[in-house]
Formats: sequence, structure tokens, C-alpha cells
Amino acid sequence: MRRICFFLILLMMIGSTSDIVYGYRLEDDYIDVRIGIKNIDEEIVLSSSRGFCFYDKEDMDEMEDIDEDKIFIQGNRDGSIDVLDEDRDKILTLKKNDSIIIGSKDRESIVQVDKSRYRDYIYFLVKDTKIYIINHIYMERYLYGVVPREIPASAPMEALKAQAVVARSYAYSSLNNHKSEGYHLCNTTHCQVYGGVDGEKPSTNQAVDSTYGDYVSYNGKVISTPYHSNSGGYTEDSDKVWGGSSPYLVGVKDIYSTNSPNSTWTTSITSGELRNKFLQSGMDMGEILDIEIVEKTDSNRVKDIRIIGSKKEQTISGDKFRSILGTTYLKSTLFDIEKSGSSSSTKIVYAIDGYSNVPKKIDLGNIYTLDFKGNQTVSRGSVRRIKGNNESTDIEGTFINKDKAFILEGKGYGHGVGMSQYGAMEMAKQGFDYKDIIKHYYTGVEIINK
Repeated sequence: MRRICFFLILLMMIGSTSDIVYGYRLEDDYIDVRIGIKNIDEEIVLSSSRGFCFYDKEDMDEMEDIDEDKIFIQGNRDGSIDVLDEDRDKILTLKKNDSIIIGSKDRESIVQVDKSRYRDYIYFLVKDTKIYIINHIYMERYLYGVVPREIPASAPMEALKAQAVVARSYAYSSLNNHKSEGYHLCNTTHCQVYGGVDGEKPSTNQAVDSTYGDYVSYNGKVISTPYHSNSGGYTEDSDKVWGGSSPYLVGVKDIYSTNSPNSTWTTSITSGELRNKFLQSGMDMGEILDIEIVEKTDSNRVKDIRIIGSKKEQTISGDKFRSILGTTYLKSTLFDIEKSGSSSSTKIVYAIDGYSNVPKKIDLGNIYTLDFKGNQTVSRGSVRRIKGNNESTDIEGTFINKDKAFILEGKGYGHGVGMSQYGAMEMAKQGFDYKDIIKHYYTGVEIINK
């Protein structure tokens, strides 16, 4: 049975997502989280064991209910959305700027979107050829789906509480991340990883509930609270990573993050692999001949690194270098470089150029042969030839151009700013409570409850 209120059509006419106010007060209840993007011609299936109801997003008044436990959503190129029943008969059409959300009839049941389950309400935005799926959800229930995706649910309870408070504060301070797109947050690492009901765990739900309304503040204002997996022994100043200093995001010594996963690590990459990484990022350096650390920060992280290629040299930030290689491949910027790789046999010669009388020693097994484009050519068993004005001389021997390998020996995992999650776990094991943990990693802060 359907029950349509007379103001449904009126709201279709005057509702507008472009008029949504994204200023957020601590006492507000709900936030909008993008949970998916699909092509406009793809059908979206909503399921609810209690049937569905359409609500006015602004005052949460009930507008229409549907007894069916499954409905289908189809986007249209004019920005409108068709709601269909199981026989694919149209129930109603939501116009482009409607402020209508869909939930269960009892408001408390789970709504399944395709194969994933979410609390509270769902609505949709059509943009060009895409349809955005948005979860309109109560802040605390949003945290249920965030905390276990950001820290192991098996962590000590005080560490889970610290993560809950930090995630709550980070969400609050990030609510304008996607303002221009018509919602607050996304469900990826760009904001925070959010897994809906399927990501929830009893221990992390308990941590959220027991810290209900707690935020991290500095001078009475809720702050942004970035966090990472492991500091490697010392956290980093925010301005060294992103620019713009914050008095509460300064590096601190972190003995609690040692002797834990990723506190130390080693990885390697060849010059050929490096070249491909730079090409993929839009930087054609030619063959990578060498990489050199130019400067480090006070926490010993790489601030700047010089890339020496056959086509050009360029100095970039350590953070950009990590981004180019991949943040899971190069776990942090807290690393040193060892170099290896040369010929399988060597031959030393001495050469004098036209501007000097001092001979220079050259290891022929460790030189690169470049073509006219500046690319390295590799020839096994090649013969080196020196050509003068009147004659040329062959140098016997086998020389193999090998990719040089760069060994990266590092510490920690993540950008290093704010709370180290493994450090928080160790602090909890040692008897510190969640407030102690937060105050260790964020300088001069207080925990407030709103």
C-alpha cells in the first residue's frame, strides 16, 4: 500500500540539493557519505525486510510508504530518478533537485544497496552519465562503519576509543571535502574508509558508544586529527608533509611505535621500474641513473630527493616521491637509500677529455649505453669500441648493462602526522587510557563532549 502526502509534489518543485547548507554544527545529527558511483544506465537494487518509506530530508517527515521489500532505482539523463517496483512498474519519479531520502518504514531497519548494507537513509544524485549513491546517516552510526576499517577490531579497548574520538573529530573537520559535489564525505581513504553495516564489529561499536560525543579540541575548537599506521619512532610536523603548520600537529618522539608491524622494512626497485613509475606520473626522466636524498626533516624523513635521469634532473618532495612509487610500496618517507647492481665483470680504463690533462678512471662495466633518444640500450656480450680522429680500437671483453637496483630501508607506515595506530595500541597495553593516547600524539589538545 502506498500513502502519498499532498506536499510530495510541492517538495519536488522546491527542493534543491544545490541549496543544501554544509556548515556543520556539533549538535547536527546526520551527514551525507558517498558510498558508490554507477553508470546512469545501471540499475540499483534497494532491499529492506520492513518495506520502504520516503522522507523529507530537511524535517524527516514521512512522505510515502511502500510495502514491497525490494525496489529498483533507475537514473535518467535529465537528472531525475525513477523508482520502480519488482515488476519494473514506475512508482514515482524524483526530480533532479528533490530533497527526498529513502529508508525503511520503521526508520531503524537496515537498507541494502545492491549487496552492501547501510543504516539510516539512502538518496541519489545524477551527474552527467553517473549516478551517485549517498548514505544519509547519523554521525555515530557512520563511525560504526569507519573505526573497524581503520584499526584492527582486536586492538585494546582504549586504543579503539582513541580511534573513535580521532575519527569523529576528523570527520567533523572534513565535512566540506565534497561540498561542491553535493555531499560531505566519501567512503575511501580520501576522507575515511567506511564499510557500512558489513564493516561493523562489536568491539568498535562499543568504543564509539562509550566515547559518544567526544571530540579533540584546541583552544575550544574541534580540530582535524589525521592519523597513520606506524610512526617509525617519531611523528612528523604537518607542514613538512602538506604545508601549513598547526600547533597541535607537531612531531613527537614515539617509543611506542617501535617493535611493531612495519616499524622497520626494506624494499627495492630497479632503475627500469623507477623510469616506468615516473612515466606513469607524467614525468619522462629518461633512464634513471641515480637518486639522491637532498634534505631530511627533523624526524629524519626525506624532505627532498633528487632524481637524476638521462634526459634531465629534478628535485621533488619525499611525499611526492612516495606518491609516485605508491604508498603501499614505499610505506613512508622515513627511509635511506642503498644502491647495488653493476656489470658481471668489470674493466677499468683511464680517459682524458679534450679539456684536461688529468686522466679519469672509468669502470666500463658500470656505464650506460644511450641511444640518440637518451634511452639506455642493453646488449649482452657487446664489444666496447673507442673511436678517435683517425682510427678506432675495440676493447675486448664481455660487459652487461644491468638495471641498477635501489634498496630502500625504512621505518613506519603512513604520512607520520598525528596518531600512530600501532603506537596507540602499545600505549593501551601499557595502561594508558584513550585521553592519554590522544594527548600524546596531538600537542596541547583537550577532549570535549558535545
